[in-house]
Amino acid sequence: MASFSNVVLMGNLTNDPEERSLPSGTKIVNFNIAVNTYRKGAGDNDQIATFFRCTMFGNRGDVILQNFHRGDPILVSGRDLVLREWESGEKSGTSLEVTVDNFSFVGGRGGGAGDSAPAGGSGKAAKAEAKVEVPEEGEVDLSEIPF
Repeated sequence: MASFSNVVLMGNLTNDPEERSLPSGTKIVNFNIAVNTYRKGAGDNDQIATFFRCTMFGNRGDVILQNFHRGDPILVSGRDLVLREWESGEKSGTSLEVTVDNFSFVGGRGGGAGDSAPAGGSGKAAKAEAKVEVPEEGEVDLSEIPF
C-alpha cells in the first residue's frame, strides 16, 4: 500500500530566511513560521502559537529570500512533518520541521488578506496606484469591443 504525507501551514515568519548550501552545491533556504491557534481558556486572547522550522531545497528558495522578511505572512505546503529533539548546553526542547515543496504570497504589509502585492516589501519601490477612468454611459462604441 502506498503512503502519503501532506502538510499545509499559514503563518508569519519569525525571522528573515537564511541561505546555505550542501557540499554538492544544492541550495537550502531555512525559515521559521509561527501559526496561531485560538483555543478557549488559553489565556490572553485565547491564542497559542506553534512554531515550525521550514526547509526548502533548490533555486525556488531565491524567491523567498528576496521577497519575505520577518513578520510577513506566508502559506506553505510540504511533506515530512518531523518532531525533532534538540539540546544546546543546559537547554533542550523539541521542534516541528517541514520540508517545503510549494509556497504562496498571502496579502501584503498593511494590505490585509487578498492584497495582491508581494509580501515583505522593503520600501525600495513605492506602490503605484492605478487610476482608471470609467466613461459615461453612451460614450463607449460597442463595435470596438473585440468579443
